[in-house]
Amino acid sequence: MPAKRPLSESLLSKITLSRFLELSGKTFLQQVVALEESEDFQALRPYLTISALPDSEWSESDTPVRASCQLQWRPETEQPRLQYQSRYFTRQYGLLAETGLDELPAAHWPAPQRKLWQQLRLVNTRNLLTHALIRVVVRAQRDYLRSGDMADLVQYTQQSAADDMAQLPDTQGIVCEASRISRLAGHLCLLTGEGRPLALSRLFVNSRQRSQYLLDSLIKAEALSLFQGYRGRLLTDDDLAVILNNVHQLGISRRSITHARHSLAIPDHRERHKHMPYVAATSGFSRLRPLRLELLDHAIPARAGVYEIRLRDTEPGENTLSVLPSHNRILYIGSSTNLKKRLREHLTGNSNNNELHAQLVLGNAEVRYKLYETPRWIERKLYQTFVQTFGASPCCNRISP
Repeated sequence: MPAKRPLSESLLSKITLSRFLELSGKTFLQQVVALEESEDFQALRPYLTISALPDSEWSESDTPVRASCQLQWRPETEQPRLQYQSRYFTRQYGLLAETGLDELPAAHWPAPQRKLWQQLRLVNTRNLLTHALIRVVVRAQRDYLRSGDMADLVQYTQQSAADDMAQLPDTQGIVCEASRISRLAGHLCLLTGEGRPLALSRLFVNSRQRSQYLLDSLIKAEALSLFQGYRGRLLTDDDLAVILNNVHQLGISRRSITHARHSLAIPDHRERHKHMPYVAATSGFSRLRPLRLELLDHAIPARAGVYEIRLRDTEPGENTLSVLPSHNRILYIGSSTNLKKRLREHLTGNSNNNELHAQLVLGNAEVRYKLYETPRWIERKLYQTFVQTFGASPCCNRISP
């Protein structure tokens, strides 16, 4: 059996960098802190310069780091300000010229300092690539980051990001390739202006994904129009293809629309039309509100009315419709002369409905309501309409009202 050839130094460096780029933000921070607290770092410190990335800002907090970077919008320029959640995400290490150490080949350094310097250079490279990657992706998806509307996502791949990064002046001399971006982006997370965590990888969109996002957006807009009282013709696959091709210039066929609709679990226009009776019956209901004890006092009035409790929709882009849910997402239809008191009883388990309470304690339910002077009769009518529309009662309504 032939002997294995040792890896070349160049290949070994590439493998080491690839693994370093795959570190989570938390692990990366721990490693940088450990490096700076090591005895070898203290011995090398007189020869080092420590600076921050150009045009970078950071803030320290006692709370755990939830993301690498937070976006803060500047209204006067409509450009986001990038603020890193730790100074270690902006670290750049160098060698003082007057020490002469920068002219000495690293191979001649003592082994501990040579190894430490290699690790510090990895930190430099990762932080440079991270800063460049976040900037080009945020610039490309700026409209979506401002609006939160999936329809505003543009087609932007990892190769597109690599090409844009290669044009930046501070990445010259660093290989910007899609494979490195893939390893890095998988562990990066942004905080939006509202403080919502957003995985950077979700901002990479290929043509197929963009088609699905736009299709999902159109169907949700249609559902909203139904909710607001529209009773006209619903969008067929031919209609959807015309809109996507004429408005968004996708060049997509009707057959591709059908496949995309199936992959998103969106029913065709005939099935969607069957939901119209229940949508009409709930016209005028409040917007959906998280059903949690601490929010009841501010979100729910202590007045008579009818309410609907449902499971919260998943993240945008997943297979749900917020206005036309499948019947198994709606948990309960009820009424009360005091909505706030009744919902508090549901949340605390004092409503004699164990099935509903078991769902509510998971913390992923929402409620919407409408005020009525005589809610009991309206509840009965709404319940009957639900059964006629979906062919079954809400899963936590044990008996007909």
